[in-house]
Amino acid sequence: MAQDRRTPIASDGQSTLSRATWTAIYILYFLYRSVICYLGIAVVSSVTALGDFMRYLEGGVNYDFYDNEGSNEKFLNSTRFMDFIGESVFRATGGSVLLSVMVFQSLAYVGILYLLNHLRPGARAAALLLFFSPSFNLWTSLPAKETVMVAATAVILVAILRMAENRRPPIILATISVYLVAIMKPQFLAPIILIAWGVFASHWIKERTQAVAVALILSLAALILVLPALDAIIPERATSHFRDTGLGARSTRLEDFWTEPGDLLWKAPEGMVLAFWGPTLTEARTTVLHAFTLAESATIGLVVVYVTLLHILRLPLYNLLLSFSATFWLVFSNYPQGVYNPGTAIRYRSGWFVLFVFATVVILHPQFEARRRRLARPETPRRTELPESKPAESPAPTR
Repeated sequence: MAQDRRTPIASDGQSTLSRATWTAIYILYFLYRSVICYLGIAVVSSVTALGDFMRYLEGGVNYDFYDNEGSNEKFLNSTRFMDFIGESVFRATGGSVLLSVMVFQSLAYVGILYLLNHLRPGARAAALLLFFSPSFNLWTSLPAKETVMVAATAVILVAILRMAENRRPPIILATISVYLVAIMKPQFLAPIILIAWGVFASHWIKERTQAVAVALILSLAALILVLPALDAIIPERATSHFRDTGLGARSTRLEDFWTEPGDLLWKAPEGMVLAFWGPTLTEARTTVLHAFTLAESATIGLVVVYVTLLHILRLPLYNLLLSFSATFWLVFSNYPQGVYNPGTAIRYRSGWFVLFVFATVVILHPQFEARRRRLARPETPRRTELPESKPAESPAPTR
C-alpha cells in the first residue's frame, strides 16, 4: 500500500503512551495551571506586582467601532485593544475577576494543547515538559498580552505545519492570530517568518539547508542596514519605559545598558542572556522569588542543552541552522524589553516562550525530521506484475 503523502511532519507517530494517558496528562496540566494562577493572585501578588491585568479588566473602553474623535485606534493599538478584550470578558462574566482570569487561562491552555496535538509524541513530551514552567503558567493565565500571544503563536505554528504538508490550515484562526501578533508583538514576526520558511523549504526545496542559510544571511544584512535607525530609537524608548513614566514602572538595574552608538548590536549577547535568564546570581541573593526564578531559568536552559546534546549527532545541519536562526531572532528582537528589570524579563519571556520551545526542543528533536516531499510529481504505486501465463492448451480430441 502506498504511504500517505499527507502525513504531518510532526504528528501521527508511534507513542508509548495511550490516548487515555495523554488525556490524563492534559487534565493534570490544566489543574496545574489553575493552581499556579490561584497562587499567583493570592500569594505572589503580595510580593510583587502582577502586571496590569486589573487595568485590562476595568479599561473603560468605548464599544463603538469609532470613538468620539472618529478613530478606531483601539483596533490598531495593542494596549487599547487589550483593554477592549479584557473588559469585554469582564462584563461577560458578570464582573467576576476569578471567572475572567479562568477565561484567559483557558485561552492559553487550549492554544498550547492545539499545538501539542500536532506534534509527534517524543517532541510533544519534550515541549510539554518545558510548558510546566511555573512562571510561564503564571503569566499566561492572567488577562495580559502574553496570554493572548501564547494562543496566537500556537495557532500560527499549527497553520505553518499543516500548510507545509498540503493539509487544510485553520485559515480564520490563523488570520486573526497574525493580526494579533502584528499589533501586539510585531517583533515576533521575524522568527515566525524564518520558521515558516524553514518548514516550507524542508518540503519543497531540494537544498533546504542552503535555503535557511540564505534567509539568515539576508535577515542579518537587513538588520545591519537598519541598525543606525534602530540604535537611535530602541534604547531610548526601552529606558524611558522603565524610568520616570509616572505609571509605577521601575528598574532594578539603574545603570544605563546602552551607552555608545552601536551598543544595540554589540551588547546584544549580554542583553539576550539577561532577557532570557532574568535575575543574575547577585540579584538572586536578594529575594526568594528571584532565586526561584533563576533556578527555573537554569532548569529550562539545562533541558534545552540536554535535548540538543542528546540528538545533535543524529540531526542534519538543516535542523541546527533553522533552530539557531529562529532562536537568535526571537531573543534578539525581544531583549531590549528585559535588560532593566529581571521580573519584566521573565514576564515578557512568557509571551514568546511557545516560539522558543518550538525553535529549540521541537526542531531539534529527531521526530521533527520527516520524509521530504519530492519536488517531482508523486510516483504512482507500482502494480505487481504477474508472470505471463501461457494459453491453456486445448485437450486432445478423443476418438
